[in-house]
Order: sequence, then structure tokens, then C-alpha cells
Amino acid sequence: IMADAARDIAADGTLPMEIARGGRAVHYHAFAVMPLVVLAELGRARNEDWYALGDGALHRLVDVTLRGLADPALFDRLAQVAQQRPVTHVGGAGWLQLYGARFPERLRNRPLPDTKPGHRGIGGDVTVLNCVAATQVRTGAGDVTVEVESGEVTIGTGAGDIRVTVPRG
Repeated sequence: IMADAARDIAADGTLPMEIARGGRAVHYHAFAVMPLVVLAELGRARNEDWYALGDGALHRLVDVTLRGLADPALFDRLAQVAQQRPVTHVGGAGWLQLYGARFPERLRNRPLPDTKPGHRGIGGDVTVLNCVAATQVRTGAGDVTVEVESGEVTIGTGAGDIRVTVPRG
């Protein structure tokens, strides 16, 4: 999915199929970037850098989307039609919190939309993915890997795994 998405992102960061939506192109870019950032963060848990696909295609999409949200005139030109205004990020943009946590330097000194940390289309507050992604901790005894998936926690110590099932409330 991510490889296909990266191929669909143009050199200028736009998605041609979303540009074709005319006066709502910037809105559709904001909606399209959401699941792609979430998927890239899930890929991180697999030690895969999906942000790097297509020479940083997802970074380009995030950049053009944020520029368009800050100044819709950009998408007026790109789509060759005036964007519906006001341009708002209706429903939240948990992707922005995820992206900003991972790449704070890319968001520094730029106008950002005022957003909620989630969207119903991606399951609510996606910032919890920061906790779900597999992490590795160095200890005096060696590496300890902690993975959280579907309510089950696996702690790998090298000497064996400990599995704990977390009951759902």
C-alpha cells in the first residue's frame, strides 16, 4: 500500500487524483495524508522507513498539504480552481501529532492548523500509536524488546519471552 501511495505522490507533493477534485483538492489532500502517516508509523514498528519511499514522497505530501492549509491560494493554482473556503481541517488530524513527534524539525517555524489528536476515520486518537510501536531498551543485561499488539504485551529478553495479556475494559 505504501509503495503504491509513494508512487502516486507527484514530485511537487500533490496527489493527482486529489488535485482532480477541483475546489476541494486541499481538503482531500488533508484527508489522504492522514492514513498514510498512520501507516508509516506502523511500519516504524517493523523497522521499516516508509517515509523514505519514493525519495521522501510522504514528506513532500505533508509539506504541500500543510502549505495549502496555511495558504489555500497554493491549491487554487495547483488545481486551477478556487478552493472552497474556509479551508479547515474538519474532524482532526492525529497524523500531525504523530508526524510532529517523529519529525519536529520539519514542523518548526511554520504555521500549523489547530487540530484535535485524532479522527473517527482512523479510529480516534492516533497518538496512542506512539505507545504501541515496538520499542527497544538497552539495559545492563542486554537488549529488552517490548511489543504491544492487540492487547498482548510481549517482552523479549534474549533468554526467553514473557507474554502478558491485557484484558480489555
